[in-house]
Amino acid sequence: RWLEYGADLLERRSVVKELRLPMLAVVGDLDRLLPSVDEAARLREACDPAFWRGTVTVQGAGHASTLGNRVDLLDEIRNAFAADFEPPLSPRVDLVGLPTPHSGPHS
Repeated sequence: RWLEYGADLLERRSVVKELRLPMLAVVGDLDRLLPSVDEAARLREACDPAFWRGTVTVQGAGHASTLGNRVDLLDEIRNAFAADFEPPLSPRVDLVGLPTPHSGPHS
């Protein structure tokens, strides 16, 4: 009941429509805790279209869709919000596998 109460409260106050922030929904298609896919659609409808950046549906994920390796959250965020930055975001640097100051031929 608390979820319905909170959602109704936000709906009545038009909180989402009044937000002036870019928004992205990341949901798991197997979420059994909340109807995340439906909630993302409701948020998209309530949001000012100028601020909606999309919905990422993580296949095979439940409520904690950003845990594990099913989605590269950093890539999703960068892709969704890249146009919001001036100057544009620099390319992502993958630090995995780069040599460290102590790794090299003489370590």
